[in-house]
Amino acid sequence: MHDSGDRTQLLLEMWTRVKGDNASSATYIIVAVAMAAVIVLAVLSIAKKNRRSGKRGKRR
Repeated sequence: MHDSGDRTQLLLEMWTRVKGDNASSATYIIVAVAMAAVIVLAVLSIAKKNRRSGKRGKRR
């Protein structure tokens, strides 16, 4: 991006907003809780699947 003059400052301000340098600690907490919930749900789903397959017994 080649630009000069006042537009350069506007361009820098735009990219600062896009990058999201101003994320609060609440944002990080919400993201961490959401990721933990996804992991817990995945583990529970796998455990439930394994319990179901164990009830039938192994036939070979």
